[in-house]
Amino acid sequence: MPSLRRAFRLPTSLAIIASLGVALLALACATSCSAQQSLLGENRVTLGLKTLGGRLEWTDQLVWSGWRIQANAADGRCRLLDSKDRRHAVGTFDFCMEQLLVQRSQIRSSTPKHVVVLLHGLAGSRNYMERMEKYLTENGFEVVSFGYASTKGTIQELATSLECVVRNLEDAQQVSFVAHSMGNIVVRQMLYRLQTSENPPANLQFCRMVMISPPNQGAYLADTLGQRQLIQSVFGPAVDQFAPTGGWPALEQELATPWFEFGIVAGGTGNERGYIARVPGDDDGLLSIDSHYLDGATDFIQLGGFHQLMPHYKSVQEATVCFLKNGHFRR
Repeated sequence: MPSLRRAFRLPTSLAIIASLGVALLALACATSCSAQQSLLGENRVTLGLKTLGGRLEWTDQLVWSGWRIQANAADGRCRLLDSKDRRHAVGTFDFCMEQLLVQRSQIRSSTPKHVVVLLHGLAGSRNYMERMEKYLTENGFEVVSFGYASTKGTIQELATSLECVVRNLEDAQQVSFVAHSMGNIVVRQMLYRLQTSENPPANLQFCRMVMISPPNQGAYLADTLGQRQLIQSVFGPAVDQFAPTGGWPALEQELATPWFEFGIVAGGTGNERGYIARVPGDDDGLLSIDSHYLDGATDFIQLGGFHQLMPHYKSVQEATVCFLKNGHFRR
């Protein structure tokens, strides 16, 4: 196991401010979406120009060969983007689907038998997972990066969109997941939906899942953060859903434990001090390491590091590939 990174302690207030700063920066990028809202008419083909951003405002509903149909978290309008995030249509989902079918008739493409679905965490976007996506692709995996409006919807709403994407992975026979932080809970909620569904996806096998810094037992700090209007306005309704004395007990009842192989990657310091004085035991600057655990895990590895940066560490990327290929983290 690689040596854990050298630790230093952060007062709880500074740690919260640091996390809030990251989220505020992401939110500032998302607000650029408001500039394009007035440009979105009903059911019209557009010129294929680059979007103005706002990734935190949109959630994927369907992904095909780099093309994606997304729904806006504020009003439900949809847009069709190509692999370079150029907008080709706006309007209803059905209209965007019609335009996608036109594109598909002109492009020869097929979905690989095995697809790895990649998910970012709270206040993140697909951009945040680009390094992990690149590393997985370089190691022979076909990746679908699921983007979602993490600060706008509940876990249940986001899981519904993920289910739509997974069900529409045309020709795929096997699906694995790599998720960071809140993305793991979105996957677990989707798995619960499929478990209790009367119409589970046919001919689709789930293979393996890598959970990076997952809040599998809720988030201790959410009890504090959820009571602060500013932070709640940034992080959205999911904050209270992670609070152990708030919405977590109800949410936990709707989370499935993967019935296929899954492994957990943790950060932290490797000692009982952690980064944040207020969080009991070791922590990664946001979550306690104890909150990562989930019965039934095939493997667990602590590589050290900060919560927000975990998908960027080469050691985490290497461990992820190793698990997807072999079912364990160590070579």
